[in-house]
Amino acid sequence: MIMPSPPLIPIDQLVYLMDTLQMAFTREPESYPHVQSALCVDTLALCETLFQTSQESRTQQLQQQ
Repeated sequence: MIMPSPPLIPIDQLVYLMDTLQMAFTREPESYPHVQSALCVDTLALCETLFQTSQESRTQQLQQQ
């Protein structure tokens, strides 16, 4: 199995995940309801928590610049 090489600059993986999902849902908005309906309530709640944490991390990073 080939493992991806680490990025040249450190990244916040949670922010990267959130950005990637947002781009995907922007490009394919009709997929969002399908994905959301396939997830159980607990998973949706966890996703919301992760997205909130990601947003807080992004805000913190921007304030440090």
